[in-house]
Formats: sequence, structure tokens, C-alpha cells
Amino acid sequence: MEYKSSEGILKELKAGQYNPVYLLHGEEAFFIDQVSDYIEEHVLDDGGKAFNLSVLYGREVDSKQVLDHARQFPMMASHRVVIIKEARGMKDLAKLGSYIEQPAPQTLLVIAHKDKAIDGRIGWVRKAKKLDHVAIFKSVPIRDYNIEKWVSGYIASQGLSITPEANRLLCQSLGTDLSKITNEVEKIQLNIEDGKIDVDVVTRNVGISKEFNVFELISAIAKRDAARVQFITTQMEANTKREPIIKLLPQLGAFVEKSLVALQHINKDDRSLSSVLGVHWMFVKDYKSAVRNYGEGGLRRMYTYIVEADGRVKGVNYRRGDQDVLKELVGKILLG
Repeated sequence: MEYKSSEGILKELKAGQYNPVYLLHGEEAFFIDQVSDYIEEHVLDDGGKAFNLSVLYGREVDSKQVLDHARQFPMMASHRVVIIKEARGMKDLAKLGSYIEQPAPQTLLVIAHKDKAIDGRIGWVRKAKKLDHVAIFKSVPIRDYNIEKWVSGYIASQGLSITPEANRLLCQSLGTDLSKITNEVEKIQLNIEDGKIDVDVVTRNVGISKEFNVFELISAIAKRDAARVQFITTQMEANTKREPIIKLLPQLGAFVEKSLVALQHINKDDRSLSSVLGVHWMFVKDYKSAVRNYGEGGLRRMYTYIVEADGRVKGVNYRRGDQDVLKELVGKILLG
């Protein structure tokens, strides 16, 4: 049975509903770890783990060794748990196909195939998809345009709340690395008492400058506030490790793309436009400012400048430092 999300599998696990085989694969390691870690930590009690938990690594084992572990009977427990971590490195993984068709009912075999999806056209995988006792989950990355929504939901699931401004700052600073984001949220949770996360909490605990970050720079550019843009740029230049231009450019490019979309729907009210753009309604004002201050021609030129800057940062016809690239970029943008 194929699952659309890790939550579906976790819900069943928490209810004590176990499958003999879990095939977890895909590019996003976070969700695969989420399921395999839960099985490792919760299916067996501490006493049972000593005799019935086998954590194996794909590059270190072959199919025969895995089957030896999987076919053992549990000792003083109802189940055995066998987890193959880094299963992508297992050379004869396909030889587990016959076992997957008829697994030991007392064993939970977890195949954690991270960083790359398994080709669904392979024979043993096609067969596995037709078996009700096999839980299959393909883990895909969260897209840039959905990351704020995902983080907001994750934070709520931890019994916390976060303001839209703080959520946006957190996502723009950490990108789509879910492990990094959840680690930072965990760190924040240890340092707050009321469960409320605002911009001050994020900047204090994540090491992001409240005044001199990508979020503030984009807002200043949208307003065409030259003095503010130059001031923020100067501060960011002093710490390119914290705010590297290679991370700024995709975010600025995404902002311009959404501003061009906003241009086509500029007569909508803020909440309707926020739905079109996929952002919180509080941030619509920045997109409207960009439309008003640059127009379609200015926004398209801005996007061209960003593409050129991206090439220069990557060494295309340019050998100066990132600070110079940033200076030239904001100068071109402001001059239009």
C-alpha cells in the first residue's frame, strides 16, 4: 500500500498497527528518518530492544545477512525490528524481493532508501506495490513556495505558535532543509516559556540579524528605499558567511516572479491576492509596492539583473568577490 505522507504511516504506528515491510524511499531524508526513527524508538520497549532490534547499514551488509536477522523469532517480545539504514548503498537490495512477498509476520523490516527514489518500474518494486502488507512511502522535498505553510503546520504540531513575520524570516534564512529547520525549532522550544515564536525569538536563538537579513533587504527593494537598501547591503557585506549572496538570489528572484503575478491581479484585495501568490496576506503589501515602484518593465529588468548576478557568483565572466556582485546588483535595481 502506498502512502501519500509520513503522517499516514505514523498514525497507524501510534495506534499499534504494524506492517511486516516498510519501503521508505525518496529525495527528502527528513520524512524517511521520521518514520524509521519512530519505529526504532517506539515499537519495542527498552528491554525488547536489546534482543530484537537490528540496525544495519546498506554498505555493510548483503541480502543474506538481512534475511538472517529478519527471519529470527523475537525473544521476550511480540516483534523483531530490522532497519536497513542507507539502503541505497546495498548492492543486492533487489534480492530481498522474494522475502518482501512472503515476509516473517513477527518482523518489521524497514528499508530506508534515502536521497534518491527507487525506480518504480523495477520488477520487485512493482510487485511490492500490489501487496497490502507492504507500506510504501515516496518522500519528496517541500517546494520553496510551500515551505512556510509546512513550517507553520510543523510548529503547531509541536504545541507552539509563530507569527507570519517570524515564520518568513526563519524560512528565508534556513531554506528548505527540513532537518535544519526542525533542529532550530527544537532549540527555540528549549529557550521559550510561553510557546510563542516571534521575530525577536528567531533572531535571538537562530543567529539571524533582525535588521540586516534577506527578508528586510527584499522589503526595502520593493519600497525602492535606496538609503535603506544601501544600509542593509553594507551590513550584509560584512558577514557574507551568514547571508551569502548565493542564497539571496533565488529568494529575490522568487519575489520578482510573484510580483509579476501580482501585477496581473493587482485589483484584488489583499486576502484574495495572498491566495493567488501563496503567501500570508500581511506580506502582500511588499508585492504591491514592487509593482507600483517598478512596473512590469522594471520587474523584468530586475529579474535579468538577478540572473546575471547568479552567473557572476558562479564564476561566469566575473572574477571579483560576492560583495561586489551584490553592490552592482542593488545599484542596477535601484537605477532601474
